[in-house]
Amino acid sequence: MRKGSPLFYGWVIVGASFIWFSIAYGVRYSFSVFYPAILDDFGWSRAGTASILSVNMIVYGLTAPLAGTLVDRFGPRRVLTFGAILLVLGTAAASQAREIWQFYLTYGVLTAAGTCMAGSTPTLTILSNWFIKRRGAAVGIFSAGTGLSFVYAIFVERLIFHIGWPATYLVLAATVALIVLPLVALIPRPRPQDMGLLPDGDKEQTATAEVPTAQRAVLDEKWASTSWTLPKAVKTYRFWTLFFAFFCTLGIGWTLVAAHQVKFLEDAGSTRMFAAIIYGLYGVMFVIGNLCGFISDRIGRETAFTVGSIWCILGVFFLLLVGKTSAPWLPFLYAIAFGLGMGICLPTLPASATDLFQGKNFGSIMGSQVLGFALGGFLGPWLGGWIYDVSGSYTSAFILVIVAFAAAVVLLWIASPGKIRPVTGKLHRATRQPLGP
Repeated sequence: MRKGSPLFYGWVIVGASFIWFSIAYGVRYSFSVFYPAILDDFGWSRAGTASILSVNMIVYGLTAPLAGTLVDRFGPRRVLTFGAILLVLGTAAASQAREIWQFYLTYGVLTAAGTCMAGSTPTLTILSNWFIKRRGAAVGIFSAGTGLSFVYAIFVERLIFHIGWPATYLVLAATVALIVLPLVALIPRPRPQDMGLLPDGDKEQTATAEVPTAQRAVLDEKWASTSWTLPKAVKTYRFWTLFFAFFCTLGIGWTLVAAHQVKFLEDAGSTRMFAAIIYGLYGVMFVIGNLCGFISDRIGRETAFTVGSIWCILGVFFLLLVGKTSAPWLPFLYAIAFGLGMGICLPTLPASATDLFQGKNFGSIMGSQVLGFALGGFLGPWLGGWIYDVSGSYTSAFILVIVAFAAAVVLLWIASPGKIRPVTGKLHRATRQPLGP
């Protein structure tokens, strides 16, 4: 699909990445339905058992800077392939775990490293090369794969019910081996220029006309012209405010709820299958929110993130009411609001990182940002379980989630990617000429 092809090959890469992302992250986020089954079999504390996901998250984060450096050095395709192999090995090994330390080693370490190297860091590097004007939409479609991974929970729950959790882990490992590895082969080159193409599928005459306009529209020329490296980036306040926005939103806010929502609904009187269906509905709404990724290309990253966070806070409020009232529709309202909100928030943060630190060293910078997500993700599942073990309730944990989302909104406005480069929608409005005199 070179010049003259009606389909820009970048969209093929987006489609492939959507599928492999959903499968790879399905291994991680199906933990919410493995969690009750593991508790039933071994009787460990909720904090200790939820810490399996916490270990996964921190290892994921510690691997992310390494993955970014490897991407910068060896290219994303090799890193993706190695990550998929690690994910297969770790998931298959988890099926044999019988002690909690064995879960920490297999699911916590091996699958986390594999998920990271087969996940967002190398893929976002590829997409940032292939898309500029449509970056928010491309990242949104790719990130929607995470939502589909939550839908897997319905099927995973049924598999666990019929064949047990060990055999289910083997099924997931086989799925990664048979689908993810072949899809990686659809990435022939990390940059469109290597295939004689231009970003966004532009024609030469269009690109040469538009790129200078985009350059003139840079709002902070000194920042935008900097050749960013990780040592330079970590000396800026924007790096750290964005880092802690990842920490609050995707770390504490998202993973705490993701780890405990199935068990919470089960405690409130729902069947495990119903809880898995709500988890799946959340995933569907997450996909819809991700497919609205173009919104941040139109109204700005900060505004889109604020809207998404408000939806998330509303969803957690509905979740807090579950168990305090017999209204059967509250779990559905939670899934709709929280899923839609997270779907909008998730692609907005990586797109903000690209707006701020784009360049040839973006892989290592993005990997370090993912570490913020992982540190929060390490704390979130354990903290939710610990709060329950101490208080017998998730109420304080969910209030903490609301505070985390509110803090993340403030942090992203401080990072202010919109003060560096206007998104496509604002660029068009700024350059549009008035029709009247």
